[in-house]
Amino acid sequence: MGVAALVETNPDDTAGVNRISHARSKNPMAFHERLDLPIDLAEGRTRFLNRVQNLIFVNTLPEYIYEAEYERLSALIAADLGDPYSIVSSIYSAYVRDDFYRCLQTLESIYAHADNFERGDKIRENIDFLTTWILQLSEIDLGIRWESGRFRKVGAKLLDEHLVNDQLKWLRHAGYETVLDPFEKGLNHYLESIRRPELLADVITDQYEALEALAKIVTGKNKDLSANREAFIKEIKASDGYKRILKSYIRYANEFRHAAQQDQPRPEISPQ
Repeated sequence: MGVAALVETNPDDTAGVNRISHARSKNPMAFHERLDLPIDLAEGRTRFLNRVQNLIFVNTLPEYIYEAEYERLSALIAADLGDPYSIVSSIYSAYVRDDFYRCLQTLESIYAHADNFERGDKIRENIDFLTTWILQLSEIDLGIRWESGRFRKVGAKLLDEHLVNDQLKWLRHAGYETVLDPFEKGLNHYLESIRRPELLADVITDQYEALEALAKIVTGKNKDLSANREAFIKEIKASDGYKRILKSYIRYANEFRHAAQQDQPRPEISPQ
């Protein structure tokens, strides 16, 4: 019986994660902490990759993806990663290649395409459970979390909760799709910007688009954010201080938006 049996016998993902957290809390000092063994980010990522390979690619996926389905899965992953497609015997070796960010993208790809396979519900169930578990097993903070089939960059926990998580909850209500789509796109670009700093400019334009869409909903006026600024401020009863911040933000974001529209290079952004 493989690792997937953890999910087969415990289908409630939340309960499973709670059990893991509880088990770790009874012995909060991990092995490397008890022996004062240093583990840096590179080693932490290597251990993450090994656990993903062992628990998901070796012990779980073969139980829920039939041999005849592997070729189709390989083609879908190759398309998402922009890799040339070829028939492979090992998805991990062919596409992850012991690369941390390729591993994250491959897991997202498998999760996103799970509906294409007969046991797609079990594939997603296992990836949800095991990815959360693997992140909890990590000896160091890898700076990411798994949420709704995607990895997201983690900053300060309190800021993430109020600036990201709370917003995603209410934006998922009906009627806010035009805000949610660019907001999530901006979050994903921010995560990818760790590896590709040039995407930071897209984060700015994505979030501008989200705020502009929100202003249209709040004011009921189909205008761009610059034209809707005063009406938006009035509707949300914001302070004069926020009005100044919004004005500066619009001016700053427009430097990037107008550059793209005019096919000009956008201002450089420091990733620091």
